[in-house]
Amino acid sequence: MTAQKQSKTKSGWMAKGGRSGTFVEVEGRGGARSSFVRDASGQILSKTPATLTDAEEAEIQRQIAADPDDAEVTDEQATQRMTFGEAFPDLAESIKRSRGRPAMDNPKQPISLRLSPDVIKAYKATGKGWQARMDEALRKSLGL
Repeated sequence: MTAQKQSKTKSGWMAKGGRSGTFVEVEGRGGARSSFVRDASGQILSKTPATLTDAEEAEIQRQIAADPDDAEVTDEQATQRMTFGEAFPDLAESIKRSRGRPAMDNPKQPISLRLSPDVIKAYKATGKGWQARMDEALRKSLGL
């Protein structure tokens, strides 16, 4: 069991579910810290993530500084903002895509047309694609 160096408590804290308790922060061996809310019976109501020791934080910062792909942005770089396309033109062009269907050379035009109910019923009875068949019959009758 880890020996506790220091313990701080503050009463009047609320945990999840609206239960009140005492906030406890403990610093253990090596500077590791943890905190939690404990009710009057001693039951832990909620825990907050343990924070890093100063040595662990220093090691993480050293690794970040040593990573060539994660350079800090300078003030000058921050003022010279650019879009993704400006920063990576070749990549932006390679992933550029158009939206929707490709444009047709001779698209059909929607119209409103009044037809006899029996004509519509007969064409619909032929199943899916009845409008295309109606278009084909009209084109044939006109000699197109």
